[in-house]
Amino acid sequence: PWKKIMCLLMLKNGVAAGVLGTLAALFGGGFAFLGLLPLVRPAVLGVSIWSQVFGSLTFFPTLLWWRNNERVFLDCCCIDQRS
Repeated sequence: PWKKIMCLLMLKNGVAAGVLGTLAALFGGGFAFLGLLPLVRPAVLGVSIWSQVFGSLTFFPTLLWWRNNERVFLDCCCIDQRS
C-alpha cells in the first residue's frame, strides 16, 4: 500500500513540494554564491551542497505535510486494474 500512498502524495502535493523545494534550493545556492554559507568541499572546484540540502529539506516535509483542501476519492487508488 505504500506505493499507492506515495502516488497520492505526489499527485496532490507534488507540485507544491517541487516549487517550494526549488525555491529553497535557489536560496541555498544563492547564499553559498554570496559567501554566506561555507563551501563544503572547496578542493573539488568549489562545489557546495547547500542547494541539495535546502531543496531536499524543504521538498520532503512539504510533500508529507502540505495541507491540500482537495478531497481524495480513495477508491480510485484501490481498484484492481486486472479484473
